[in-house]
Amino acid sequence: MSVTEEGEALASLATEIRALASMVAELPQPSVAPPAIVEDLTVIDSQARNALGALTRLQELAPHGASAELDTLLHRMNNFFTGIASLATLCRDDVRGAPALSARLVEVELQARRAANCVRELARTQR
Repeated sequence: MSVTEEGEALASLATEIRALASMVAELPQPSVAPPAIVEDLTVIDSQARNALGALTRLQELAPHGASAELDTLLHRMNNFFTGIASLATLCRDDVRGAPALSARLVEVELQARRAANCVRELARTQR
């Protein structure tokens, strides 16, 4: 892959991570969330923060090409997004009586999946 494709993949991932973090920040705080999803929302928030925090290191590593550390970081980031998507789905099932919250959780799930797709694309550019 070309340097341009790698740069575009990294930029797309950064955009998706920031969008996800913003969406997660708009979810209810544990103090006002439905009790059934408090723990899951806490984990979703933590995973989104972890992904945002890992972005800086990713931006340092990716321009240097494939490495074991980059592979590990991409794998970890994919785990963050997969976890967020799965937990958002579970939360949605627990808040069926709250359509606005359910809709936000759907958007978080979809955004997490978009971010995971960007991780896979970036990983492909590194090969």
